[in-house]
Amino acid sequence: MAIQIDGWSVTEQFRKCGKPSCQVCAKDKGHGPYYYGTKKVDGRLQSRYFGRELPSADGSEPGDALRHLEAENQALREELAQLRAEMEVLNQWLREASKKTVSELSRNDVQRIFVEEIERLNPPEQIRDEVWVSLESGVFSDSIQEHTRLATGKSERLFVCPFRGPHFRYASAEKLVRTAIEYLVTSRMKAKATREIIATNKEKIKKHGTIF
Repeated sequence: MAIQIDGWSVTEQFRKCGKPSCQVCAKDKGHGPYYYGTKKVDGRLQSRYFGRELPSADGSEPGDALRHLEAENQALREELAQLRAEMEVLNQWLREASKKTVSELSRNDVQRIFVEEIERLNPPEQIRDEVWVSLESGVFSDSIQEHTRLATGKSERLFVCPFRGPHFRYASAEKLVRTAIEYLVTSRMKAKATREIIATNKEKIKKHGTIF
């Protein structure tokens, strides 16, 4: 497959040296690869030898693009791991909340709040389903529990925000649940975007690997 570089149509070629004892030619398609380019100038076809390694279209050294993409992928993996750790902290805090008060929410209350917040935030369907599973497992200890158990503070603002620290407290479980839903949606959306970037970069690395 020809590659276009500054008007040149560059192809990968291999050469047989003709020596009967040459193991390279005997076992493979020959010496190489060597990169040759052709283009028409004033109606005449010209040829050019590019060397053993193909330069990139922007003039950078071979392998620069791969190293850059690999470094970017590593940074994205670390960011994704951090997001997962933050989400696990939130889920663990919600699961461990055990004090039930008259201000707790019923299962119907949580479902109503969830529908309202999802309509406002409008995430993709997959994200919506993932957020509901995470929220439900966090605020209810089992499938038959009918009320949340979120009040763990000791002041009049009993509901401590699990992802912004103990200085952020709420007077109602509803406010806490609404905040948790928005946080989960935002985190899942960012994690999804990060995974897509990693997948795209892997395809780019694979493509470059067949060129250089």
